[in-house]
Amino acid sequence: MISSTAVVLDRAATQPEIASLRVALSRRDWPACRELIEPAEPMAAAPPGSPHGVLIAEAHIEHIFGGDRDAVGYLSDPAVRAEIYGAAQRSIGHPDFRPGYGWVDALSTFAFLFTLLDDRRSAAAAFTALGDRATAFGWDRVGRDVESQIREARAWAYEGAS
Repeated sequence: MISSTAVVLDRAATQPEIASLRVALSRRDWPACRELIEPAEPMAAAPPGSPHGVLIAEAHIEHIFGGDRDAVGYLSDPAVRAEIYGAAQRSIGHPDFRPGYGWVDALSTFAFLFTLLDDRRSAAAAFTALGDRATAFGWDRVGRDVESQIREARAWAYEGAS
């Protein structure tokens, strides 16, 4: 679980530092991630509405797909769910969230997690904000045809969100 750590993204955080964390996450290099992540209240240093909450989401996705893990069991953990929803609320769910650097990645990644969490309403909200955009991250972990997966998840989310 990632809940005891947070990405500290204060005004001194640079895009290269954020990119370094993403590289470490993609390589499943947990020691490097720990060096780039400091204990603090999750996302407390990021401005409200910033897309940086996606780093918490990406860390959970990497944890799920980074080995022999029971994804359903992991995502059933109330602390994990609270951390994911908390990061989403401070990021894509915040009234100050706007299109800009990283916004498509953030929405698409949370749409993927909300789909895994079987949360149609939250997934539908993310898909609506995305419009016809999406990124492959996350979706590419569960199959080759990313476009079809996203289309099917979008239809599933809209079907049950009303």
